[in-house]
Parts: sequence; C-alpha cells; structure tokens
Amino acid sequence: MISRNSFTLVELLVAFAIFVIVIGLVLLSITGLFRTSRTIQTSLAKEQRQRRCALFFSKEVSSLARLENPVSGVSGTAGEVSFVFARENSLVEARYVCNPAAGTLEHYTQDPADFNGITTANQENFLEGLEACGFSYSDGTAWHPAWAAGCADLPKMIRAEFKFKGDSQSREFVAQVPVS
Repeated sequence: MISRNSFTLVELLVAFAIFVIVIGLVLLSITGLFRTSRTIQTSLAKEQRQRRCALFFSKEVSSLARLENPVSGVSGTAGEVSFVFARENSLVEARYVCNPAAGTLEHYTQDPADFNGITTANQENFLEGLEACGFSYSDGTAWHPAWAAGCADLPKMIRAEFKFKGDSQSREFVAQVPVS
C-alpha cells in the first residue's frame, strides 16, 4: 500500500478556487455594507439639515414682531421671504432667499433691524444641494405664491418647500405665524 502525505495539483487548485470565491463574496458583502452606510449617512445629513432649517425658521417666525411700521410686516414671493422678528433686546430683520443657480437656501439677517429691506449684514447657506425651493403663504383659507409688504394682516402660515438634488420627492415645513 502506498501512503499519500501530500495533495495533488488538482486538489490545490480546487481549494484555491474555493478560497478565492469565498473571499470575493466576503468583499462584495463588505462593499455593499459601506455603500449602504454611505447612502444612509447622506440621507441622515439631509434630514438633519432640514430639521435645523425648519427649527430655525419656525423659531424666527414664531418671534415675528407686529409693528406699526409697514416695512416690518411679512413680504415674500415664491423665491424669498422677509420679516422682522424679536430677539432678546432687539428687532432683527430676516430674509430667506432661494438661489436655484447655486442650489442653496440662503439666510440673511440684520441685527438690529434697520428697516431698509435689503438685509445683507450676515449671510449663511441654510440648505445646500437643492434642485428647487420656494415659499407660499396662507391667509387661513388658501395658499398664495406671494405676500404683499404693505398688507395689513400677516399670513397665518408660511410654507417652505424644497427638493434636494437626486431626491424623488420634495420636502416641506410649515411655520405658524403668531396671532397678536
């Protein structure tokens, strides 16, 4: 009887092929996990930016100051909204502008308010990577694409709607204007 203490070349090649297939499947799984993780992180970052923007916008709108000065009311179009709100010991002018060319929702503030309507002292990009954004205004019965600066009444609600690049649906948040 011949004793066999080694492997044949065919056995080694089969074992090596099985090893390569197993390693390939493991690497595919790990790559898929990283891809999924990256997608989830991107989605969570969008959600976090959206929540931050909604919170900040709602906070400013809920502090909206109703003044006798007609310039201090709410004015807005589908692309921007301006108003004066109360912060601690001063009145602050705020303006939110949709910039479709840059893909951003920009936030401008002037503290204290100078009532010039320009509001460019401080600027930050609130949301980036946008495909579209806009505002609409509710009088309590219907939504309107614009709100006149000289209007005696404030809108009941202001809605901001935006769509991130690559998203299939748009997102929105609604801020209620306080009743004086």
